[in-house]
Amino acid sequence: MLFDWSGRWTGRARALATAALGAALFIGAGNVSAQQGAITGTVSDSETLQPVAGAQVFVSGTVIGTLSGAQGTYRLEGVPTGQTTVTVRL
Repeated sequence: MLFDWSGRWTGRARALATAALGAALFIGAGNVSAQQGAITGTVSDSETLQPVAGAQVFVSGTVIGTLSGAQGTYRLEGVPTGQTTVTVRL
């Protein structure tokens, strides 16, 4: 449930939005001809700041995705360089 009965975002939904917006973007130089990199980050609850394990993290519009680990961390490999949108789902 993303919203409570009053229409406000729940803690989980807020955490997802924060994780998606706050995802650290590290594009590696790698092979110039391939023009791909990696994105790493941590999914955490915005209220408790606790890591969120098992969240689905993926690059929008691609088949690139993973699950966050026990400490909420993730790494997405083979990401095309340039502006990228990362989406998180529980």
